Amino acid sequence: MLNRILEAIVAFLMLLTVTIGFAAVVARYGFGRSFAWSFEALQALLVYMTFVSAFLALRKGAHLRIDVIFNRLPTRAQIVVHILNQFTIAGVGAVMAFWGYRQAMRFFWRKSLVMEFPMGFLYVIIPLCGLAIVLQALGTLPRGIARIRQGLPPEPNTDPFAAEGQSQDSNGGRT
Repeated sequence: MLNRILEAIVAFLMLLTVTIGFAAVVARYGFGRSFAWSFEALQALLVYMTFVSAFLALRKGAHLRIDVIFNRLPTRAQIVVHILNQFTIAGVGAVMAFWGYRQAMRFFWRKSLVMEFPMGFLYVIIPLCGLAIVLQALGTLPRGIARIRQGLPPEPNTDPFAAEGQSQDSNGGRT
């Protein structure tokens, strides 16, 4: 459910980005006018889309990993690698949360040049997604260890781009 909501948010942000970008190009080259606010709006949309998408990618298991090596390790080594991986991801999220919070607070009441919105709203997504990444990474630890002990990969869907409800069998074929 949360993945669907995040996907809808990212899709909406992408739609706005494309619409504003297209309108700005048409206005500039078609009518010789420009939207002064379009750069700031696109910047904010891209920042939000980037960090929400990073959290969504983590939830879907789309982060970089090398399954070939991981799957050849003995069970205990797989557990250790899984734990190190999740703590590394949580560490990155913690850095995002800490420094993102400091950045958001430092610039919270400064206004953007054209649209005059508080810059803190541009930066607040960074600590929020950082905290969400920490919670997601640490929350997957017990489930991942239990799955490894059962001889399964730590994450249920080894193909993050498979359709919802579709998984892979042990030979890599879709089921």
